[in-house]
Amino acid sequence: SDVQVTEVRKGTFLEELTEQGTVEAVNSISISAPVISYRYGSLKIAKIVDDGKEVQKGDTIIIFDPSEIKRAIIQAEQQLQIAQAEYDKMKSTQQSEIEDLEADLELARISQEISKLNFETATYEPEATKKEINLKLESAKIALNRAQEQIDNKKIIHREDLLQKSLTIRQLTTTLSDANQSMNNLFAVSPANGIAIKEENWNTDQKWAVGDSPYSGSRLIELPDLSEMRAEVNINEVDISKVLPGQ
Repeated sequence: SDVQVTEVRKGTFLEELTEQGTVEAVNSISISAPVISYRYGSLKIAKIVDDGKEVQKGDTIIIFDPSEIKRAIIQAEQQLQIAQAEYDKMKSTQQSEIEDLEADLELARISQEISKLNFETATYEPEATKKEINLKLESAKIALNRAQEQIDNKKIIHREDLLQKSLTIRQLTTTLSDANQSMNNLFAVSPANGIAIKEENWNTDQKWAVGDSPYSGSRLIELPDLSEMRAEVNINEVDISKVLPGQ
């Protein structure tokens, strides 16, 4: 007589299962530490967004210490200015040298012309005089050829010197461009609207904070897409038969 009874009626029987788990976004965007050259030293976080803060697309969420790269930019700019000034000075000096050699060449050409005229008008001169005039003419020809060779050789040397200096300028320009690009990479902006979730620093087991030095490529912040979420829950083996696909 103490047994409880109830009237049976047709309907949906619900059996609820309660477990603990975590809710996470199906899709998320990872913000990682930038890849920069070893010459700038290690990265150091100077500013980072608060964990769980809502951010908008384009907001600056991480800033890394730019002091080393600033120093590299200043040094590269100074070296580039010096190299460019040396290039201009070298070019001016070379032009002056070529002008001097061309003047010597013109003098040698005039000397040859004079010797040639003397030779042509020495028909009635004694043989010894003719021979002397002929020797002067040959000497003038040799001097003219030598002057032309000096100009040609000097131009080759000048081209090589300018090429070496221009390569130095090109290397410094590349170094400066790389430093400026690395400087831009020190400022991480949010690519979309969302909630900033900071990752853990494996060295401290704490979330990334100001002063930490992550490796290039380390994941620092996750921006989850809250429009589609999922729950990750561990179900006891005894109860797993109660969970079916589609529920």
